[in-house]
Amino acid sequence: MLTEYGPLGIVWFDRGMYTQEQGREFADLVHNLQPECLVNGRVSHYDKELLGDYQSMTDNGMPIGGIEEYWETPQTLNETWGYSQFDKNWKTPDEVIRRMVTIVSKGGNYLLNVGPTGQGIIPDPSVKILNVVGDWMQKNSESIYGTSPSPFPYELPWGYCTRKGSRLFLHVFDWPENGQLSLNGLNNKIEKAYSLLDPEEALTVDRDEAGGLMIGLPAEPPDVINSVFVLEIKRDPDIDPYIVEQDEDGSVLLDYLSASTSG
Repeated sequence: MLTEYGPLGIVWFDRGMYTQEQGREFADLVHNLQPECLVNGRVSHYDKELLGDYQSMTDNGMPIGGIEEYWETPQTLNETWGYSQFDKNWKTPDEVIRRMVTIVSKGGNYLLNVGPTGQGIIPDPSVKILNVVGDWMQKNSESIYGTSPSPFPYELPWGYCTRKGSRLFLHVFDWPENGQLSLNGLNNKIEKAYSLLDPEEALTVDRDEAGGLMIGLPAEPPDVINSVFVLEIKRDPDIDPYIVEQDEDGSVLLDYLSASTSG
């Protein structure tokens, strides 16, 4: 396979019953015969040294926050990796898009699995999900492809953020009832704010007494699943560190992304 089929882009191991040292031999063999070929992280054991070119998460899993290595997570449309006529537990298009955006906002690659039947046919539920996801991507792919992770070291209450240069893409899944998108911690001057679907229609941007951004949203969400808004800023994002604050009802939210372990 490594010598008779021309240049290969990737060899994807799913880790069988072999040792860490055997995994090292596999990775070395691929890299020696195909220097430009990627090897995924499952060539090594999870609790051992990473031997591949990037980290592979557990099935349908993702890290709480971003990690230092390049990484990806394999995800299914239902609960089966191949085809099962008994597995009717399909994810909704909303859930698939949210998972994809979550992973990309943390710097990961979304590896989507589709299980065809024995006749090579993609099941109708898969087709329906993929059509919705494809429609969303046709309009919003600029906020996914070629982006870098969110610069915010904490969760955003309404969704997620991706970045491309001086543009921040705000993925709004939970539409604010007051029509104002709150974004705390960003100190940069906002050059322009707009919907990705309507760049010519500028949105109003103000700051509250604490310095947080208040972005005036359209009367209705531009997209029923995930509306993407763009902030154009100058220079790299200047983000405040996470600050523990008490809400009006007296509660305090301790964000796990800002936690550290000890002991």
